[in-house]
Amino acid sequence: DRDTTKVRLVMLSNLCDRAIIGSTSISHNQALWSGPCLNQKLSTSLLMLRFDEKLLCFDLRKAFLQINIPDVDRNRLLFLWYNDISKGDFSIRVFRNLRLSFGLRCSPTILMTALYKILMIDVENDSEKIKDLKKIIYSLIYMDNGSVTSNSSAELKWAFEQLNSIFNPYGFSLQQFVTNDRELGETIGECDEISIDNKLFGLNWNTQSDTLSTQKLSIDGNACTKRKILSSIAENFDPYNINGPLL
Repeated sequence: DRDTTKVRLVMLSNLCDRAIIGSTSISHNQALWSGPCLNQKLSTSLLMLRFDEKLLCFDLRKAFLQINIPDVDRNRLLFLWYNDISKGDFSIRVFRNLRLSFGLRCSPTILMTALYKILMIDVENDSEKIKDLKKIIYSLIYMDNGSVTSNSSAELKWAFEQLNSIFNPYGFSLQQFVTNDRELGETIGECDEISIDNKLFGLNWNTQSDTLSTQKLSIDGNACTKRKILSSIAENFDPYNINGPLL
């Protein structure tokens, strides 16, 4: 039911054949170095988004797939699949990943490194104002979720107008613009439908009232052990423990 991504392909890079006794098979994820975590914690990212009054959020469309993999690494990420299912040809064929896959343990680090290059390194020909905007975007970005904040509607609108020129040269197109600024919302609404109820890093964000709330609680009433009860509670995303007293 998603308006943008109907199906997301995920490389199950943790799979390998251990059925054979004595097998020394290892998965892609076991062989890959994940790299350092370059994202803020979700709770920290949410706080940083709300220091200014006005907020604009956007999504980098198919962010991982915009990153090419060098030839030497393409041969390390081979996988088996059927030759042509639509024609009933189920013979096994070897495929190579040409672009960064969603599901590899190193993908988040590589994506954030690419964004660091775009927003913090490739700035030689930028004005000081554009450099400052890029710094703001990088400090607020979480994976493929970008944001800009300001206390001025005019400044936020100016930032919105610069986004395509920042990301498009690198193949990144933008989608799912959401803002709590009504003036900018009207501008965006001329070319894209703006919803009042949205998701902001897993929380519900009502842009009209500008309030954040958790999803409706879902508790397993049949949980009968401490482990099952704690598991049921943990399934409810609540980074600030808003529902703590109730639970």
